[in-house]
Amino acid sequence: MHFSDFLPVRQFHLFTKLSPESIGEKIKEDTEPMSLLNVPEFFQVKKFEGKLTPTGFTIRRKTHTHHDSNPLADAVCSVMYDKRTKISVTIRPGIGGMIFLILWFGIIGLATVIAWSVYLGNTLPLSPAPTQTIFLTVLLILSYGVVLLSSRLSLREYKKYLQELLTAVED
Repeated sequence: MHFSDFLPVRQFHLFTKLSPESIGEKIKEDTEPMSLLNVPEFFQVKKFEGKLTPTGFTIRRKTHTHHDSNPLADAVCSVMYDKRTKISVTIRPGIGGMIFLILWFGIIGLATVIAWSVYLGNTLPLSPAPTQTIFLTVLLILSYGVVLLSSRLSLREYKKYLQELLTAVED
């Protein structure tokens, strides 16, 4: 078990016989350009939106919610010595998701630390009951578990999509 198993960032590698240029063309064909506007789901033609970068591409799943909170898949393509292309993909929360996580865990984490310190120190006349302290701790742990679970599920989704699109195999 590694430290990275506890972060909402996942990484995997795919290999394909396509050139980086062909990969860029396939991504461009199968994804819509990234936009700031949300298009209702029944108008969507493609499930993903993306953009090409000089060394690879960035894609994210389109949903009816705000796009900034959806996980992003950043990929870097590099040609290997055996003429295959290695695609290193990193899946991370979007900027909206990161802002929410920082605020949520900051507020709940601070409330948990304060509740435990007051409960254990019992310095205030209105110290929280043990059930409130335990509730905050369980809420913090469960919400973190939801974040890790969603990152693992998005990993599977992006991996399956890219394997089918680029006829790639995993490392």
